[in-house]
Amino acid sequence: MLKLHIAMKTIFYAFGCAALQVRNRNAALAVSVILLGLGSPDAVEAQGSPNGNNVHLTAFLEGGSDFDGDGKIGPDEDADGDQVFGTLGAVPGFDQPEGIIGPRNTYNHVVIVTSGVSKESVRRTQDGVPKEFTLEAAPGVNALFDSADVDPAPFAPVVEASDTITLRNLTFRNTSDVIVVKAGGNLLAEGCRFEDIGRGFAVVAKTGARVVVSESTITRCGDKLTGEGGGVQVERGASVIVTKSTITGNFGVGVQAADRGLRIVDSIIAFNRQNVVR
Repeated sequence: MLKLHIAMKTIFYAFGCAALQVRNRNAALAVSVILLGLGSPDAVEAQGSPNGNNVHLTAFLEGGSDFDGDGKIGPDEDADGDQVFGTLGAVPGFDQPEGIIGPRNTYNHVVIVTSGVSKESVRRTQDGVPKEFTLEAAPGVNALFDSADVDPAPFAPVVEASDTITLRNLTFRNTSDVIVVKAGGNLLAEGCRFEDIGRGFAVVAKTGARVVVSESTITRCGDKLTGEGGGVQVERGASVIVTKSTITGNFGVGVQAADRGLRIVDSIIAFNRQNVVR
């Protein structure tokens, strides 16, 4: 009955995701959007090398309430041996608690399936993790990563060279770090919200990075006193598209670009200390 319960929830989730896929992709950025066909968590198998470096696995993450009907949440859910987790840190491939050594059965797709607030790091380890990875909230799920009152603040994502990372339907708040896309890295931030991002920028595209910010909101980012930081920073040689997004009310720059690597399409960039600086 438990397997049937999980399978039915997975089927409903898959139909919901298919209905909400954004169809406006810019092929020039070669950003790979991963939407796996999901079956029962018990039926998904690893493919590739024995150490799990090349895998196609989906993990389900509970945000704050029970998803699979076993009555377990948080660390108790982490320990029961299925593909439903209660904490992100327990998912192999992420910054993990002491004593957990990844990347056993590393996942390249994590779906947050119940609403909740997380104080955890969303930075992955770099030892053999998949180069293509998606972290997303299921349709109708409110997934908030809030670093308020956490000392030190959790690490935000870093997109390494040759990584293709998708963040979808997530909210990041009160982090002292930013999402940094390094040279050769690819990021799609779709349907996300970034707010109160300390003194830095919400998204930083380093030289050679490729980034799409789509249907997302960036607000109240940057330093209130100095005006440092803000929405999106595009270094020389990076390629960034901001499409169908809203970047407003930031304490620093809305979008800062060092050269012509920035393209703004159908977006609102207004009411920032400075809107667009080239």
